[in-house]
Amino acid sequence: MCLDALPALIATLEAMSIEDAFERLTTEAIENGGSLVLANPANSWSAHTNTLSVHQAFADGDTEETLVRNWIRTARTMALSRLAGAPTQILMAMAENDDASDGLRLDAIDRLIERGVGPATYDRLCNLRHLIAAELEHVA
Repeated sequence: MCLDALPALIATLEAMSIEDAFERLTTEAIENGGSLVLANPANSWSAHTNTLSVHQAFADGDTEETLVRNWIRTARTMALSRLAGAPTQILMAMAENDDASDGLRLDAIDRLIERGVGPATYDRLCNLRHLIAAELEHVA
């Protein structure tokens, strides 16, 4: 999965119910060579926790809800770590990508500002950061 696609998947999952997100991750595992192992408490030889590996992000959890939340957390951490060394053009594309999660967009903006940008770009990034923050406050 490319750098731009993981944040979009995370944003999509975060907007879904846990049940729908679990179904989407199950489909992602099947279609993209991942794995999903569900616990079977009735079988003492079976796994006792649910495990999921999709797009190189691994998570486990006692319930489907915990599994989904843990996978999203791991995938978000992976995406953020990839952004740390990303070229400026990719960070700018991430900051302006409405399909990416707000947290990833804000992180991309912060990294661009830390690297130093021209005055016009700085103003544009600050305005974008303000709009995203306002949307987050409105949702909360």
